[in-house]
Amino acid sequence: MTSVKIADLSKNLAAHLKAVEAGASIEITDEGRAIARIVPISRDVRSPAESGRAAEASDEGHEAPDFVDVTDEQRRLLKQLGVSPPKRPLHEIQNLPYEPKVWPFSTLELLLEERGQDRNR
Repeated sequence: MTSVKIADLSKNLAAHLKAVEAGASIEITDEGRAIARIVPISRDVRSPAESGRAAEASDEGHEAPDFVDVTDEQRRLLKQLGVSPPKRPLHEIQNLPYEPKVWPFSTLELLLEERGQDRNR
């Protein structure tokens, strides 16, 4: 695994990403301490767009699904973590307009109260 400082990663991002795409793993360091890793994705893990392109190439006329239900093992792990599995595919909900939530209290007031500060100081 290659170790790269943040500044070098920032300066040569395209080159480092090409190396990752080719199979290399990169560990990002900050002041000599490892803070993150960039690793190639598995070839069998594809985005919905890639899945669609692969299906078009091999199965002309058949649409590839954008949503794949989670396995029983993944569902069990999600439950352990307290995370609900997806109920609908992302493409169905990603562009829905949501109204901003209006709370009957000020989040600033709550924060100041939690910190034990007065707003008018």
